[in-house]
Amino acid sequence: MCLNERDQGRSVRLQGAEVKKVQEFKYLGSTVQCDGDCGKEVKRRVQAGWSGWRKVSGVLCDRRVPARLKGKVYKTVVRPALLYGLETVAVRQRQEAEMEVAEMKMLRFSLGVTRLDRIRNEYIRGTAHVASSDFRCENGQCVSAFFVCDGDEDCDDGGDEWPQSCHAEAPVTLASHQCHSMEFRCGSGECIHGSWKCDGDAGCLDGSDEAGCSKFVVPNLLCQSYTPL
Repeated sequence: MCLNERDQGRSVRLQGAEVKKVQEFKYLGSTVQCDGDCGKEVKRRVQAGWSGWRKVSGVLCDRRVPARLKGKVYKTVVRPALLYGLETVAVRQRQEAEMEVAEMKMLRFSLGVTRLDRIRNEYIRGTAHVASSDFRCENGQCVSAFFVCDGDEDCDDGGDEWPQSCHAEAPVTLASHQCHSMEFRCGSGECIHGSWKCDGDAGCLDGSDEAGCSKFVVPNLLCQSYTPL
């Protein structure tokens, strides 16, 4: 039984046995604090996330594995452990920031990037295809803000490319658009992440990011070159 200041002198009995008073308890694997805070559970989730990350670090830290595949592994193994049970918890802003910091550290380690490289978080997320909830599509879907107005529809309803979402900015498909240093300019004009070049999946509208690449880049990396640590 949860205990608060007004219940200090009270006791509850069930079938003649006094129910123990506690400050916190576990329910369905999650820690419930009687004061309504969820700080301890958030810390447990962060630790669980790092534990999951370490289990697959042999893949996530292998430079031969494409960034997009690393993102899929992260979303399949690590993120569920990090967020388990928190959908029913009122997470405070500082605790949300704590989880955001932990996730960005994992993604940066996975891609071999440090903060000294001065690369924005959204570029890191975009490279790994691990989107934050910075842009909400009209149908409720969330995509990374990095993908808004990039010339490619990432929302199922295409809302990230609608004029009202782009604020009347020039589309990135124009040759005059300045690509970021981490990006690759397609023959069709748009800019995509540099890591998407030769990853076995056409990211450019004209497929120029896969031109001159080995036809089986990803299968070779996974089936022949990669050796588990």
